[in-house]
Amino acid sequence: AMVRATHLPVWAKLSPQTGDLTGVARACEEAGAEALVVSNTILGLAIDIEAAKPALGAGMGGYSGPGFKPIALRMVWQCAQAVSVPIIGCGGVSRAEDAVEFLMAGAAAMQVGTVSFIQPDAMPRIIAGLSAFCARKGIARVADLTGAALPEEARRRLAAARAAAAASPADAAAPALVGSAAGTPSATCGTRRCWPNACSPASPRSAPTRRAASHAPPGARPRPPATPPSPKPPPPAA
Repeated sequence: AMVRATHLPVWAKLSPQTGDLTGVARACEEAGAEALVVSNTILGLAIDIEAAKPALGAGMGGYSGPGFKPIALRMVWQCAQAVSVPIIGCGGVSRAEDAVEFLMAGAAAMQVGTVSFIQPDAMPRIIAGLSAFCARKGIARVADLTGAALPEEARRRLAAARAAAAASPADAAAPALVGSAAGTPSATCGTRRCWPNACSPASPRSAPTRRAASHAPPGARPRPPATPPSPKPPPPAA
């Protein structure tokens, strides 16, 4: 329902609490999600031993940070082998090396959260570290790291999905999310944000009704244009 109600890209954020991770990931893709965010926090609990009660007012709360990274990394690796839409990895990224791991596990980009509260300059440090890693390894683009640690079959499928997206005539109106030299979204394409280097500079960007075709997975229903809101009546005369 959300996908049909908006022209904006819909990204589904997955929970580590699900019992069938890849099944949920495939269901999101089939419903038209244009990317997956992997993963949300996992439920945790802290006890205030002086008061003998949970430290949080609601009892349990979401746990993330460096200790959560192996769980989120495993989820990205599993999802990357199950779906073709881009994956945004999040959960415990605090160094460039963490970002490299998420990319190699199949992520097209990462979110950085918890560490920013402790080190406000974490994001530029991670970006600089990614560039330095690629320079040291002789890798042309950060995007080339995506999926490097996946099994061979999954790497072939990822390459095929990128090639199909690049060849789709609908890309003129809706470029696929295929990664970038910086690994973060920045360029604007009409009604959506896309990844740098994924778009042709000469491509038209003014047709929102054409934008979703190249992102729909096989078997997904075409997305109808969103219904514009009804105009508000004029205010009563004074």
